[in-house]
Amino acid sequence: MSTTIRRMSMSVGLVAISATAIAANGDLDPSFGTGGFRLAGITDGISSIPTNMALQPDGKILICDGENSASSGQDFFIARFTADGGIDTSFSFDGHTTIDFSGGADICSGIAVQADGKIVVSGTTTPTAPGSSTDFAVARFNSDGTLDTATFGAGTGKAVYGFDLGGNNQDQALSLALKADGRIVLAGSAQTVSNGLDFAILQLLADGTRDASFNLTGRDEALPGPVTYAGGRLWAAGLGLKVLFNEQTGFLVSVAYRAQNTAITRDPAPRQEQEFQRLAVRAGFAF
Repeated sequence: MSTTIRRMSMSVGLVAISATAIAANGDLDPSFGTGGFRLAGITDGISSIPTNMALQPDGKILICDGENSASSGQDFFIARFTADGGIDTSFSFDGHTTIDFSGGADICSGIAVQADGKIVVSGTTTPTAPGSSTDFAVARFNSDGTLDTATFGAGTGKAVYGFDLGGNNQDQALSLALKADGRIVLAGSAQTVSNGLDFAILQLLADGTRDASFNLTGRDEALPGPVTYAGGRLWAAGLGLKVLFNEQTGFLVSVAYRAQNTAITRDPAPRQEQEFQRLAVRAGFAF
């Protein structure tokens, strides 16, 4: 059986609107590309549309998605453009790079820039054959487009995490955020046996290892086991005021405060206590 590999071309369309013109009529920024937009013909096997982007403090533009690969199916694809829309050749020599996590399909869906200029990307990887389990995937680049093998991912610059809660173990990372202290938060979904897909959050330390102090998400790959919530203590207070316009109609405003202390136990993790507080203000017409 012969196999034909066809390379596909992607044109990345970038559009810029001048900040000084937004308030007036939203004209395209003539200093960006040609008349406010640029098509960058990157002929490197791309067959899908970039779904996420980030801006650097110097105005450079980062995009990410997945790239078809003859050897590994699909890889993370990251490209960087200059502030005027040109391909930034100071990033990985030709303006773009790829990451293969485990030989399967890898799709990037999140990208963010740290204060030190390093670039964090996240998404989903399929370690084995298509249709099998999928896991959260994360990697970090230096500002020049090389993997950060010195301080991230135990010398690899990348890491893979699975929740593995049952079913087909289809765990997908869909969003990425960076904390001021350098920690990395991934959000997405995790498949379970009983509930189908559940909302999932994974927090990592700055070096890409799992943050063991973040243990209020039900289950994770490191601490499997049931979660028990005890009632704890509850305080509540409120005040309401109703102004009548006539015998049947009036205006109602109320303020309420609620504080709750709940004990959370997850085997084999130790018991923890969590404080929940809520202030609610409501206003409306009463009939």
